[in-house]
Amino acid sequence: MAEDSSRNGSHGHRRRDTTSSRPHSQKKDSPRQGLRIFIGTANLGSALPDTDSLSAWIPHHGKVNHVLNNVKTSSIVVPKEKWNGIDTHGKIEVIAIGIQEGVPGSNIITATGLTAKLTGISVKERNVFSKALGDFGKPVDGALSRVNEMIATGVKGANAEYGGTKKLIDMVTSHVGEDYTLMNEYQRGEMVLYLFVRNDLASASSITEVQAENCGIGSIMANKGGIATMLTIGSTRLSFLSVHLTAGEGMLNYQQRNANMEKILQGTNDPTQSSHHAFVFGDMNYRFSLPPSSKGTEPTKEENMFVCQRIIAQKDWISMNQNDELQRALRDKEILVGFQTPPLRTFPTFKCERKEGVTYDFKRVPSHTDRILWKSNEDKETPINIVPLVYEPISKFSTSDHKPVRALFFLPNRPSLKLDPEKTTLYITLKGFKCKGLKPAADLLYSDTDTYLKFRCEPTFLEKKSSNGKKRTVTVKTSDRPSWPREEIKFQINVTSEDEVYGAYLYLQCMHKHPMSGDSVLGTVILDLEHIVRVSLGVEKWNDEVERHFLRNGKEVGKLFCGMNIRWGKIHNSHQPSDQPKVVPPSSSHGCASSAEKTPRMESSEKNLSRYLKKLGLPHGLLSIVLQNYHACEKSYWFIDNSASMQTRDSHLMGDNSESVQVSRWEELCECVCFHTKLSAKCRLPTNFCLMNAAGFSSGPQQFSVCCSKQSDVASEIEQAKNIMMTTTPNMPRSPLIQCISDFKKKISRDASLLSSQGKHVTLVMCTQGLPTDQTGQTELAALRQFKHNLYSLSKLPVKIVFRLCTNDDNIMHLYNSLDAKLDNCDVLDDFFSEALEVYLHNPWLCYGLGLHRLREAGLAWGLIDDLDTRSLDLDEIHQFCNQFFLGENKKGSDLPHPKDWEKFKQSLSELMKKEKLQWNPVRKKSTAWISLTKLENMHQHAQGRGKNTQTPGDSSNSSHHKGQHRKQPQSSSKANSMEPLSKDSTLETVLQCWSHQPPRYKRLYPLHQLLVSIVDVFPPTNTKVESHDYFNKWNPISEEAFSENGDELMALLKRAMRKAKLFIHPDKLPKDLTENQSHLFRTIWDVIIESEDATLK
Repeated sequence: MAEDSSRNGSHGHRRRDTTSSRPHSQKKDSPRQGLRIFIGTANLGSALPDTDSLSAWIPHHGKVNHVLNNVKTSSIVVPKEKWNGIDTHGKIEVIAIGIQEGVPGSNIITATGLTAKLTGISVKERNVFSKALGDFGKPVDGALSRVNEMIATGVKGANAEYGGTKKLIDMVTSHVGEDYTLMNEYQRGEMVLYLFVRNDLASASSITEVQAENCGIGSIMANKGGIATMLTIGSTRLSFLSVHLTAGEGMLNYQQRNANMEKILQGTNDPTQSSHHAFVFGDMNYRFSLPPSSKGTEPTKEENMFVCQRIIAQKDWISMNQNDELQRALRDKEILVGFQTPPLRTFPTFKCERKEGVTYDFKRVPSHTDRILWKSNEDKETPINIVPLVYEPISKFSTSDHKPVRALFFLPNRPSLKLDPEKTTLYITLKGFKCKGLKPAADLLYSDTDTYLKFRCEPTFLEKKSSNGKKRTVTVKTSDRPSWPREEIKFQINVTSEDEVYGAYLYLQCMHKHPMSGDSVLGTVILDLEHIVRVSLGVEKWNDEVERHFLRNGKEVGKLFCGMNIRWGKIHNSHQPSDQPKVVPPSSSHGCASSAEKTPRMESSEKNLSRYLKKLGLPHGLLSIVLQNYHACEKSYWFIDNSASMQTRDSHLMGDNSESVQVSRWEELCECVCFHTKLSAKCRLPTNFCLMNAAGFSSGPQQFSVCCSKQSDVASEIEQAKNIMMTTTPNMPRSPLIQCISDFKKKISRDASLLSSQGKHVTLVMCTQGLPTDQTGQTELAALRQFKHNLYSLSKLPVKIVFRLCTNDDNIMHLYNSLDAKLDNCDVLDDFFSEALEVYLHNPWLCYGLGLHRLREAGLAWGLIDDLDTRSLDLDEIHQFCNQFFLGENKKGSDLPHPKDWEKFKQSLSELMKKEKLQWNPVRKKSTAWISLTKLENMHQHAQGRGKNTQTPGDSSNSSHHKGQHRKQPQSSSKANSMEPLSKDSTLETVLQCWSHQPPRYKRLYPLHQLLVSIVDVFPPTNTKVESHDYFNKWNPISEEAFSENGDELMALLKRAMRKAKLFIHPDKLPKDLTENQSHLFRTIWDVIIESEDATLK
């Protein structure tokens, strides 16, 4: 491996060898530096390949000479004499394998298309019927699973485990060898895409986007379609798109293949545009076809067959290329504009007999159906384009009716970019815009095309500021030739490091404005910012005329004309490049506690926070405690789940009249994130936001930040965050929580000691709809265990974890609440309205205002607030809470009187509340004071009635609020005290009868709310007829005062309380080691509350 370990290249920011990676500084005999990329595609014909076939196709252990040895001259694309010192030894850096019909029958039917048709929701999830369609979806999902299983077990070569998937990946991985990391393994139906990176480059590499699109019948069948993935190595983005297009001969099938290609690019957000270099490969099914006759009639199959056989026999490759449908489509720009594939100089790959060598089955016209194409988006004048070395079909492959194709490419390292220290700011002005020949989408008429231009720099941190912050033109109505002759768009680009400039782009998008369905992209133009820097370095000013085609889904859809003026300047008080908030994966970002990255805290932070707390309606006394958490927080990190399930409409927002309005999870989360970008900006709290899945080309970068550098333009950062959230469509099947937490843990571990020594922490906010999933949207038990393990280890670091849940799923809520009880410095939140109900059930004396909820979301709350939704505070804790809430921790000597002197406590609290504004109470649906003195009075009376203990009904006798230790022995409820005294000889049946039914005849159930409050009365030790068990201590008693409401408010509280009770008592949730009495107790409670629920709520 010594020969390979030095080949790190200059594609990464941190791994770049600045001396050996530049061609001009190399020794004469040293190999040229860069990436060698292997692409292999095979239609396996529903049969697993044998060892010999696999060895003939994929280079064993990635060795370059396994591809180049004995290669035929006809397979060499660029002559060897022009390889210019490319290293032909060692091991390939990147290996991409695309397979079609390779996993026989495995999930050939997916729910993607059918769900969208039945619900109107565009969901990219494999099995989503039960979520989207309720009870109807469950049997449909089950039926699909059984159909897929039957297909998988009935097809040749299928393996009993996952329809052959496991055996196939084991074969490929073993063949590639241990020197490679499997960066991506994605299966969609019978299509699979594997992506390997050599181990020494894996740490600088990441998968930033994986998407797939079906093209089978009705978009449900996944036998046809495509899988796209984006691999980022340092600053270079490589996209790989494996496809399987419609089969068949004739013009109609040809047109359908073109439509498939466009649909796949659209459904995967066209990664070929947003990457620097792109590869498209697979069974594209383009055929040999003679041109139509002079009368326009298609040639018959017999005519095509006769001519094709003659061409093959004579090796007339010129005629073969002339009659190749793919070459024709590329020439006519019907698909994949800008892509290229080498001229055909080898035998057709289909349809062959399943044996070594090439013998055709003439049921089909022999054709080159299996292809590999490539494209570089770099400017043609910058010599960093893909160099194709070898392109060949594999005749020795014997197990399929297709012959696989493989290709080896070389991607040279970027040439050195020597920046002028006197030129640190690049001023770019684009002006005089004119568009011609705009082609709207098929569902738009030319007369409906209202257009405007939108601009952005990628990566965004390069842009310092803008003279017109929106970065867009005005809208021109009803024209396919819009122009903006007087408009100017200005950029100020920070050019302080060559690593930051590498691979940078300016994106120009022509947008269609639609007030109802939302704006859509008509076409995109990309300007190579690195090239602009290179050509303008030697001059003070540089002018150019831009003339570029708009592209959409691989097709030209119009043309852009504009002028570009460039001049250089110098940034005063320039800062180090490491201060820039780089848009790179969290695992490779700078350490958060390093002095270079430490962000400034404004001297006016207390004033800013005070203003914002007042804006939120929070008491001024709260400022001192919030400031402690604010100054202790080094930085905040938000991970935002943008998986397909976020489109489910089970969340709530506050409407104009303060009523709860039902919205999608994503809409509610957008509002939350937009709020916190403003909070971070106003309070100068450095915050980094990261979408768990790549947002897609049309939405912008996957990461964005606020106040993470000294030169932050917060107005632009807020606007960018809003645009990204509003334009992102959550459509990915997976929630990569494990990867996010793992990467974050690696990042923070490096600085844990320094943070702890400084008494600081970072805040991690995970906004998610559920559990960690794989690339198909499924949650495996092993993944769940890994998720919990990562969280436990993360909780031992100086990190405060906030789970901001976006789900209405009881089981998911139960899981996260159980984690909340076990993890240190962890808080679990639902949306505002749902969280208010949770708080009210335990602490109905408090109005849970929106301001409190926002503090908890930001990780700025303190211990007692974090406990409000999990347990009832006793009077001692309520006294402590009120002191902190209204007076802060710096008001020594002016504390509230203790509730032992009830009248003084009540009077002092009443005086304090007169100074505060009323708050909207989402449970009672009206404005109320922060504290309900009436409810506190009732709680005090109940406590007095129980004697010396000053705890609330159903509270714990242990006031410690450490998680998992806040209750030892639950107190009985007031209702239980009204039960008739039971003799020592009473049976368990008698105890349960007295608990559930009203005297004197015990035939009528108690009201549901009384049953829920008094469940604790039949638990040990109050109930001596049942043995003790740790599980009883996990029940959080519900306050009796919570059910003093009526009408809709009472119904909402009862439903919420029933959810908690069902999750706790459900037979599937109970421990396996219960005694007979304990099991009987839980069965009886379950039957009683379900019966009462039916009578009360249904």
